[in-house]
Amino acid sequence: MAANHVHMHPPPQQNDGYVKIASLQPQMNCINTYGIVLENHPVRRLANGSLVVSMRIADPSGSIIFTIMNAEIQDLFEPGDIIKIKNGFTNIYRGMLNLSCGRQGEFMKSGDFMLVYSETPNMSEFNSEYAAMERARKPSPPPEGEFKARVYVMQSAC
Repeated sequence: MAANHVHMHPPPQQNDGYVKIASLQPQMNCINTYGIVLENHPVRRLANGSLVVSMRIADPSGSIIFTIMNAEIQDLFEPGDIIKIKNGFTNIYRGMLNLSCGRQGEFMKSGDFMLVYSETPNMSEFNSEYAAMERARKPSPPPEGEFKARVYVMQSAC
């Protein structure tokens, strides 16, 4: 049985305790940040019936796609809403960096329209290096008649 370990790294905190969007990297966790909602993306429904809500958010350093897994409410935020995110994490989806909030994370609206922001750099633009990382993590099918198991260990220091 093969074991793969995924090490997640906490991000460098800024003076105000928030991480700038432009400094986000793959596999970061314990991310505290904020941003203004620029646009909502269509809600997706997973095979298990849970909802996934995505939106593009920005702070003064750049923008990223923010995804809320297992969302109970589809219309959480509107463009112009300022949101704070606590204990978020980054992942790669289709070769693009995403900021996500799972069961351990929190998010809340903290204001409207009063935030200087920059849409560039867009941290969620396709990145061939991230796509290669994503492909390397996906398991290849085992040869005929063999069984392969992978164990993923997630570490959190929040």
